Amino acid sequence: MSPMRFRLMATYRGVPYEAGIGPSDSDVVLFAACPPPEELGFEPAPGHWRKRVIRAEVDVLWTSRPVGTFHGEPCLVLDDMGDRLHIVYQGTDSRRARELGYWQVDRGVFELLTPREEVTGLTEEKAEKGLPRRSPDRKSTRLNSSHANI
Repeated sequence: MSPMRFRLMATYRGVPYEAGIGPSDSDVVLFAACPPPEELGFEPAPGHWRKRVIRAEVDVLWTSRPVGTFHGEPCLVLDDMGDRLHIVYQGTDSRRARELGYWQVDRGVFELLTPREEVTGLTEEKAEKGLPRRSPDRKSTRLNSSHANI
């Protein structure tokens, strides 16, 4: 089973890559674990290959959200450590989250490290994302609050 974790992805020339946004709002950095075809222009970096492109060159930008169920309650997988998963509670009952062993990391945010076999129904949700846009009268590159969870 391949590792599951929440991540930003971009499809470039029909191929999906892990991605990051920056340094400006219109820049997308693509990451590949193995060397892509030379004609794509990726550069080697420690542990991966990378290529900086502008947003217009990307076919689609999306999030990969691995979700499942932990003891009857919905969860999101933040990281996959092989036999253990780092998950976040997706329910609405903070008392129930504490009963399940989650720890509170911020107001209303509960996380847990758990054996992989305790998370059932693992699936990947994909959600297309637009890039944050700067308002023309501002020079700030801060994310608009509607895009803060990218």
